[in-house]
Amino acid sequence: MLSLRENITLAELPSLTRWAGKILVVNSQPQALDSLKYLLEENNYRVQTAQTGKATLQIAHQYAPDVILLDSALVDMTGFEVCQGLKAQPDTRSIPVLFLTTARRPEEIDQIFTAGGSDYILKPVREQELLARLQYHIFIQRLRNEFEAERREKLRLRQEIQNMVQSFDEQVKQRIQNLEDALAIERLARDQMINAARLASMSKTAAAFSQELNVPLQIIHNDLQQIKSQLEDHSGANEKLEDSLAQIERLKKSLVELKQIYNL
Repeated sequence: MLSLRENITLAELPSLTRWAGKILVVNSQPQALDSLKYLLEENNYRVQTAQTGKATLQIAHQYAPDVILLDSALVDMTGFEVCQGLKAQPDTRSIPVLFLTTARRPEEIDQIFTAGGSDYILKPVREQELLARLQYHIFIQRLRNEFEAERREKLRLRQEIQNMVQSFDEQVKQRIQNLEDALAIERLARDQMINAARLASMSKTAAAFSQELNVPLQIIHNDLQQIKSQLEDHSGANEKLEDSLAQIERLKKSLVELKQIYNL
């Protein structure tokens, strides 16, 4: 990439800019137009021409010249109006416009720059001055384009880096969420295991309790049955024995239900 020094002189420009550029020459006079075109093509420039302001605006949009060489007096528009029209369009706004003019008064020169002109060349045109100014403005324009391309590339890279950082951040957040979900599942499984262990412990306790009660209850039940058979003639005692046997049966039934609850 070229580097721009602060003290570049016109004499240095031919050696710095060895490539030719694209020039749009605008002049309502066919003879003057042909002369300028011949001069520029002899110096390796590619040249497009226009004779009216309307044609200039159309061709500038299509041709995208490096510099526009604009005569200040056209048949349908003034050079100032054409320049203002070029600067009003985004695709032609940055193209340097060099006025060809007979203006000498300061206020007339001011009009050129107010309209958006980059420079001016007094008529009658001196060939070496014209070529030097063209080379200078093409050189500056190409540097500007390179700087703009570099700026856009930096913006693209910055955006790409931002996208990568955002993507990485989202991945990290997703992984953290996955870990939190996994921890929640692990805690739930651990709680279930603890509850299962507690339930197993309770089951064993209930089994032992049921076993301990079942045998004596059965003995008591058998003893009461014998006593009942011996006291058949004593109705009052039989009623009490019947109540005791019923209570024991209910207790045994409860023990069976307890076994079923704990899968004993």
